[in-house]
Amino acid sequence: LLSYRYVEYRRFCNLSIPETWDDLATEIPDINVRAKLKSLYGHVANIDLWVGGIAEKRMPDALMGPTFACLIGDQFRRLRDGDRFWYENEGIFTKLQLQQIKKASLARLLCDNGDTIDRVQSNVFFYPGNSTWHYGNCENIPEINLNMWMNCCDSSCTTLPPPRFVHGHVQSIGIDWTTSGRKS
Repeated sequence: LLSYRYVEYRRFCNLSIPETWDDLATEIPDINVRAKLKSLYGHVANIDLWVGGIAEKRMPDALMGPTFACLIGDQFRRLRDGDRFWYENEGIFTKLQLQQIKKASLARLLCDNGDTIDRVQSNVFFYPGNSTWHYGNCENIPEINLNMWMNCCDSSCTTLPPPRFVHGHVQSIGIDWTTSGRKS
């Protein structure tokens, strides 16, 4: 049976490693929760990752504590870095196209497609009660300039060939951008 121990993942994340139940007071401040964990697990090193992670105090403006924040962040980084078509990778878009893509927002999408929407939060993912995210006019939300793709169907835009694999790992995507005619 594979064991996922809370303290090992805290070590992986370069977080403090609790050795005693009192060491957990910062991350799991509720003394009753720590007492229950002690009765169930006996020693701090035996705490299951899921239980320890769920019991942690939430980080500011977050839904989880530091251990799960680290692990989820690490997973997203690995997914991004392992995706050869990730939009920020060199050779996917020109610098000017990338600047326009980074202007995209759900707020702009709502403004452009909502029949009667003329005001929206700049970041629609935050609760509107937060004073730092106020409603603003749609005309102030940045728009994407699609002119950056106007000449995309000529020889200046190249599609990526399949990657070359060596021993199961991507060796290269097989493009020499210095000779392909593509300019950033």
